[in-house]
Amino acid sequence: MRPYILTIFLFASVSDSILGQQQVGLDHAPKTDLFQSQFSENQMPLIPKKEPGLHNGRYSTNQTNKRVNGQYGFVTSFLYYFSSPTDSLVITKTERTYNEFGITKRCVYWWDTDVNDWIKASKLEIDYDGNGNEILIIHYNSNKDTNDWLEDQKTEHLYNEKGDELLEAYYHWDENINDWIGDNKTEKNYDEFGNRILWCDYGWDSNTNDWIGMWKYESNYDEVGNLTLDVTYVWDSNINNWVGDIKRENIFNDNRKIFIAYNWNTPTNDWIAAWKEEENIDGTLLLGYLWDSDTNDWLLKWKTENTYDENNNRILSVGHKWDSASNNWVGTTIHEADYDELGNLIFGVQYKWDSTSNTWVGIAKYELDFDESGNILSYASYDWSSATNDWQGSNKWEESYDENGNIIFGVGYSWDKNTNEWAARNKWEYGFDEFGNKVLDSRYEWDTITNDWAGITKMEYFYDVNGNDILSISYRWDSEINNWIMRRKNEYVFDELGNRVIQIRYDWISDKQEWVVEEKIFSSYWTGTTTEVTEVAKKNIFLYPNPTNSYLYILEMATPFDIVIISTQGLILKQERMHSNQTDISALSQGVYIIKVYRDEKEVLSKLIVKN
Repeated sequence: MRPYILTIFLFASVSDSILGQQQVGLDHAPKTDLFQSQFSENQMPLIPKKEPGLHNGRYSTNQTNKRVNGQYGFVTSFLYYFSSPTDSLVITKTERTYNEFGITKRCVYWWDTDVNDWIKASKLEIDYDGNGNEILIIHYNSNKDTNDWLEDQKTEHLYNEKGDELLEAYYHWDENINDWIGDNKTEKNYDEFGNRILWCDYGWDSNTNDWIGMWKYESNYDEVGNLTLDVTYVWDSNINNWVGDIKRENIFNDNRKIFIAYNWNTPTNDWIAAWKEEENIDGTLLLGYLWDSDTNDWLLKWKTENTYDENNNRILSVGHKWDSASNNWVGTTIHEADYDELGNLIFGVQYKWDSTSNTWVGIAKYELDFDESGNILSYASYDWSSATNDWQGSNKWEESYDENGNIIFGVGYSWDKNTNEWAARNKWEYGFDEFGNKVLDSRYEWDTITNDWAGITKMEYFYDVNGNDILSISYRWDSEINNWIMRRKNEYVFDELGNRVIQIRYDWISDKQEWVVEEKIFSSYWTGTTTEVTEVAKKNIFLYPNPTNSYLYILEMATPFDIVIISTQGLILKQERMHSNQTDISALSQGVYIIKVYRDEKEVLSKLIVKN
């Protein structure tokens, strides 16, 4: 029995396309939220930063597993091919094994053209505890001379029964002493409610060949989960023990929250107060104090007054500092905000106090507009110009949406100081199918020479009936013809569980007006079962796909060679002299067959499954 199945193949012609094997369709995946922002309850609302044209949809080509019908398909082999217009060359091979928790071993090999065989590149081994947590990870490199595995790096983890991490330690292999050397280690502990109450960081002391402390954090929580104490320690190598660094206390009562910070005083070997904040439970008043070591008392130094609307949105925040010279409060900052009837932030402005002119001076302003679904239609930011003593535009963008809430069009602007107007800067266009899949992603920038839009990038996506992305085409902008031209293409094939088994990348050759294969990646997957293959020779062959009902690819066998396909009753059903690695078996009925491969007077047997 094999722990995994290695299935690989290579296309016979660089002009072959795999798109014909898949039916173009639409994805059924649910769409995600378009835009979300969160504001801290202790801060004025801030506008979330957004890059023009950035859409939350992301399409990854690095698929590891996908669950279909209650089964996971874990990738067990991964081959990378580099192709030129005249030939194809295998570059790397990756083999993986799994248990019920995930991957347990991953081996990567390079193809050595000198010896015409695979050589070791890197290896990863992973162990798990009974709950499926990774507790040991070891990475190996290879000895190029002996082709043996060499230890490189190691990671250790320890978890409690609740799944909380108690230990995380990193090591590297020292060839001089032929043993592991520590890099850094973290120890943690938790209370009965899962709150972390201890965190210790250690480094490796090469003199003592042991761990040495770096930082330690201790925390306490009250019965409702509020953090009441947070203490930071540093390691003192002189006394070989922890010493205090910073301490923070939180005190909660019926109408006020109090925060006190302390610093460690080395001469007195004790904590000394540094500063304190007191805040009303309703958030309307925040007072700040500094500790006066002369009077051994708190001195009031700053305060913030907040105003809220009937929906508890903060609409005004005024900051002050205490001026000991005038023995009075002096303004520092003002934040104002406004909201629409749906609670969306539509306006914000910030001022600072100018002591020279004794007036409030603008700092920043922003305006937003929303549709009835809460989608942002426009956002504009402004800066204060001291030259004109007025607001001046900074950045603006506008977007529109389809009926499903997907962004389909957007334009970004910057402020033109010469014309004192908004000037177009970039544009983005997206297309979606009826299931919310992105089928188009194009970006443009404004060309001030042609006074028109010029393309930057464009992508088109296609899906099969199961929602798998089977084709993507990228384009680049040709300024001479003022239009898009093809640049690169990716084609994908998926198995019945939705695992990606083949990826082929093409480059567009403009001179020849044709696609040329640039690289090929092949993967096979483990679904919790194994396939038994009979081997009577030392040389392995690999059949792909198996089961199949059309074409069969025979790998790891140099052409020419001969094949014979025999039924379980011993009847010879097919004989063929192979000058490529592909043969047509569509004439065979569904069932199990024996395939014999002959080359150089050697015979290799394997089992072939035909499944219609």
